[in-house]
Amino acid sequence: MVSQANKTRRYPELKIGDEVKIYRKKPITEKERTSVWQPQIYTVENITTKFGQEYYRTSQGSREYLRFELLKV
Repeated sequence: MVSQANKTRRYPELKIGDEVKIYRKKPITEKERTSVWQPQIYTVENITTKFGQEYYRTSQGSREYLRFELLKV
């Protein structure tokens, strides 16, 4: 199954100053129809490259995020 997985997902590029929403894991008790994205909008403040991957720091400032954890608004 893993060898046949379709890996063609494309994410738009993010630049410093772009507005994004952050992915959150829903608790088990939360309904299916609620969004997985946080309702607040943050801005990208810094982009660093480590070990061949880009990490994005937002105005939330708690930690760095990978690209798949951010939704461009």
